[in-house]
Formats: sequence, C-alpha cells, structure tokens
Amino acid sequence: MGKYARGVDYNHEDVKMSLFVLSLEEDALDWFTEKLDNSFNSLQSIINAFKDKYGDKREERRLVKAINVIKKKENETIEEFNKRFNGIIKELPQDCNPLDKSLLSLLGFYIDAFNANTSYELRCAKTNVYKAAQVLAEEIEKDKKASGKSAISGFDRGPSKLKESKEK
Repeated sequence: MGKYARGVDYNHEDVKMSLFVLSLEEDALDWFTEKLDNSFNSLQSIINAFKDKYGDKREERRLVKAINVIKKKENETIEEFNKRFNGIIKELPQDCNPLDKSLLSLLGFYIDAFNANTSYELRCAKTNVYKAAQVLAEEIEKDKKASGKSAISGFDRGPSKLKESKEK
C-alpha cells in the first residue's frame, strides 16, 4: 500500500489516492496498513472500503443531527448560511422518518439557527414555510447592512450618529 504515498510521477488519480492515504490517522491508518498490497485499484475503491468500515458523514442519522444543531456562524452571511442549510436538506433522504422533511419542522430548525434578535424577528413574521423565512432573513440582513447595524465583518457600518454630530 506504500506505493500510494510515494513520489509525484503518477497520474491525477494516483495523487488523490496518495493524499487520501496520507490524511489517515489512528484507527483509519491502522485499518489501511493492514490491507494487502494491490487491495485497491482506484480512488473510488479506497473510498468505498473506507465508507464501509467507518460510515459516511452524510448518512441519515448524521444529517438529522446536522439539521437539528445547525447554527448561523457569526461572520456568515444569510446567503451563505441558506446554502449550507439547503445543502443539508437536499441530502436528507425523502423517507427520513425522524424529520419527515415537513416544512413546519424545517422552519423551526431554520429559525433556531439564528441569534436571539434575528430568531425573534423571524418568529414575529408568522411565516409557516422555511423558504419564506429564508427570504425574510435575507431582507433583515440587507436592512441591517443599510442601517449600519450589520454584525458581519466587512459590511459597511454606515455613518454613526456620533460621527454625524461631530461633522455638523
């Protein structure tokens, strides 16, 4: 198996295989080194064997947990968060029993992902569809940006009242 961790004179897939192998640690590295030489003939065969042994981060139980605990990061825009949230939803199986992918459940998970102020504003809107809450959250962020109250670094904060009073 050591041939995957040698030199750079290999094709593109060999490089990916080498990088994958070099990223393994502890139990996963032990698992790999116990394999016979030529056990894998492609990157996909290594990945499939690895998933069979250790599971897939995108299996149903992990996705259900991810949608339950997702939080908007402090420096993440609403648009970026919506992409992340929607990405998890798209990966959920259609027959996902614990969540049922019901719009009301998704709305609750979506609203709970925000800080208290944004969460309160979204709850007050009394929308019952998470897609409408996503649009509303983007509008809230735009309003905060326009008024200089955005907490996201890099957004213009606008002129402060203190600065305006000094200029007069």
